[in-house]
Amino acid sequence: MGSVDKREKIRTYFKTFPAWTIWLIAIGAILIIIGASVKNGGPAIGMGLFVAVVGIIGFVSNSTGKPTDQQIDKWVGTELKSFPAIALKKLGLEESQVVGNYIYLWSPPWKDIQLALRGVKFKEFRFRCGKDRRTRFSRYKIMILIPTEDHLGVFTTTYNFIKNTIYNQMTGEYFYKDIVSIRTEKERDLSLTFTDGRSFDISIPSKK
Repeated sequence: MGSVDKREKIRTYFKTFPAWTIWLIAIGAILIIIGASVKNGGPAIGMGLFVAVVGIIGFVSNSTGKPTDQQIDKWVGTELKSFPAIALKKLGLEESQVVGNYIYLWSPPWKDIQLALRGVKFKEFRFRCGKDRRTRFSRYKIMILIPTEDHLGVFTTTYNFIKNTIYNQMTGEYFYKDIVSIRTEKERDLSLTFTDGRSFDISIPSKK
């Protein structure tokens, strides 16, 4: 599958289902029933059939061709695996410099979600509840902590799953003594603060 085709399928997955298709089918059915119950109801039946067919075509075109929940999970999982390498490159580090394992955290942008639920609209930000009752998102915040022998590398960014682009990148390299605090709030907000005043934070999904 080509990259453009894949991105279009992802966009289609998050596209809001058009309610007008259901309304047209319902209106068409009502017109057909009315036309069938009165004399000279042919025009009403014809109009009802036309309206219903338009609604059915719209319904089918918006229902077919969408990737499954499992396909979306596979795609986002594959693409998120590329970020540790991106973080190393942005920080100018080699894999051999990493001590132990790096810490990779990614999460939906919870603050944006809360605003979206209040009616605030964000460009290219969508979320959808799948058939398995799990919610998928079109945007993610990412934080990667890379420990080396003498310092900690920090990389954060926001990933747009629909466009396969990243933005709001931030990097920092700090001696361990420069870490002022590592704080968690409400069991899912992680914040790192350093002596230069910079702070990196991310919201981690609750396991409850």
